[in-house]
Parts: sequence; C-alpha cells; structure tokens
Amino acid sequence: MKKPLLIDGKPVNFYVSHGFNYLFCGTEAALYKRIACEVLTRHPVDMLVFEQPRKDRQRVRLAGYFLDGPKRGELDEETIAWSADSLETPTFWLKIDDEGESFTATFLMPEEY
Repeated sequence: MKKPLLIDGKPVNFYVSHGFNYLFCGTEAALYKRIACEVLTRHPVDMLVFEQPRKDRQRVRLAGYFLDGPKRGELDEETIAWSADSLETPTFWLKIDDEGESFTATFLMPEEY
C-alpha cells in the first residue's frame, strides 16, 4: 500500500474542480496527481502551475509559499520543478489549503479561482 503524501506531518487530500474534471478525468487526472506528489515531495509549496511554454512541452512551475522545511514561509514563483514532452493542454493550477489537521489540494482551472 502506498503511503499518503505528507506535508509538515499532515496528510494531503486531493480534489478536482468541475472544470478540471470536465477536461481531465480518469487516467489523466491520476497522472497529474502523481506528478504533483513527486513535485510536492521536493518542493512543498501551496500552489503549482501546470503550463505549456511551447506547444509540445508541459512544465510545473512553483507559484506559492513553502509550507514545510528550511524554506518555510518563503515565496517561490519561478522555479520549474518538472517538465516533459506533452500534447497541447490548457494551463491549470493545484491550490493547497491548510485545513488544520490536513491539507486540501484542489486541481482547478484559473478561471475557477
């Protein structure tokens, strides 16, 4: 059984917005969750931006404050934490909110914020 993602010792629960679910469901959503977990393990920030700097390349850019570790409280809006060849996809976000005992991570489209 795979261990849940923890940030600052608290579990991260993943959700998707209606708009995200409309565009990416099933396998694609699972892939983006896996990528997010990989990035958040190294860079525990409160927001990730999945974007395409070119038509055939997708990347994940940090766009928030560190929630854990030695950089806690520092803002990073520039670090590219992951990239790969990709089909063309719209920009979307992963927004993470502290709920006290856990974190809520929601995939959403920018227009839904």
